[in-house]
Amino acid sequence: MAGFVSAKWAWFPPGRAMEAAGHRPSTPAAMAGIWEEYADKFTGELIRTFAIATCEPNELMATIHDRLPVILAPEDYMR
Repeated sequence: MAGFVSAKWAWFPPGRAMEAAGHRPSTPAAMAGIWEEYADKFTGELIRTFAIATCEPNELMATIHDRLPVILAPEDYMR
């Protein structure tokens, strides 16, 4: 499953605020992830969950974060 976003928000080292680390301006990025849908066994309510797959950061981002979301190429959106 692909989740489309225009920016990724991240907490940076202590003393720094949460900031957006963007993909190309005005171009959404697709992140790899897994999802599940199930009915709560007590209420019957339909629950949807989603988790973003992460990987080692590239050289540029490694200075500020220990992992990055897996960004998909357009040809891989439906894999």
